[in-house]
Amino acid sequence: MTAPQQYDAANAHGRLLLQLDLAKGASPDLRDVPLILDIARTDEQRHVFEILMGMKALGRPYFVAPEVPKERADALRAAAPEARAEILEPVPLN
Repeated sequence: MTAPQQYDAANAHGRLLLQLDLAKGASPDLRDVPLILDIARTDEQRHVFEILMGMKALGRPYFVAPEVPKERADALRAAAPEARAEILEPVPLN
């Protein structure tokens, strides 16, 4: 079953409610889901969302504040590959 088919099946049974599409452009598979850019109230917010969604096209960026201790930042860096592997595992919708 394709991702759009899984979405339609889960949505038909009321088991899935997507609140926001985190993309720069509308997805034909998510017809009734508003884009994150649609909720921006100011030009500044829209600009921030555009930057973040543009970076998403390159992967899944992670940010931490400059004040985060080096040891904690190193631990996050070391854990990132495992976290990405978990994200890529298929999740059954039944």
